[in-house]
Amino acid sequence: MRLSKPEISILAGLAIVILSIVVPSLWAVRLAREDRMVRDDLRDLVGAGIRFNVEYGVWPAVRLGEPGDQRFGQDVPNWEFVNALRAVDGPGNTNHVSNPHRVVFLDVRPHGPGTSGIDSNGEFLDRWGTPYQVAVDADASGVVTIENTIHGAGVGLGIIAWSCGPDRRSDTPDDILSWTARDVVKQIGGMPKPQPMEPSSLR
Repeated sequence: MRLSKPEISILAGLAIVILSIVVPSLWAVRLAREDRMVRDDLRDLVGAGIRFNVEYGVWPAVRLGEPGDQRFGQDVPNWEFVNALRAVDGPGNTNHVSNPHRVVFLDVRPHGPGTSGIDSNGEFLDRWGTPYQVAVDADASGVVTIENTIHGAGVGLGIIAWSCGPDRRSDTPDDILSWTARDVVKQIGGMPKPQPMEPSSLR
């Protein structure tokens, strides 16, 4: 049976309407899944760091004698921090000096296209291929301070972590943080507050 031109036009219009509903919905589901992957990684990374601190009384791979708090993932690769958590002999844990009990605090899958994980160098990358950022309260002040960043606030936690987000650049509004606005205890130099996260987002 042949369709008339009006019938074809109606069907084409219906197809466009259906696609306009279905495609954005599928895209939203994908983005939500990717976002959840990153938030799960941040939760696991922070949790592993806390367990390490409970075990040894210090933070992984912290350089003794250096002033202030310490950050991994930018100037210092996060593999130094992650090697200690994974009980891997390498930078930050050479000869298992940081984790002599060789406890595996963090178990991470290999990195792949669209999937977060450990790359061939041992660095923990988010799903966009950018190193996770980690900062710890190395000076035991009770506050984590991050220098020269929009997130440069005193955060009342021992360890924080974040993803640079889809734009792969730190200090932009799409950064995904492991902490919430309620954890910020002071602002430094009038810098803007970090982007808030839902309290339940890392559960």
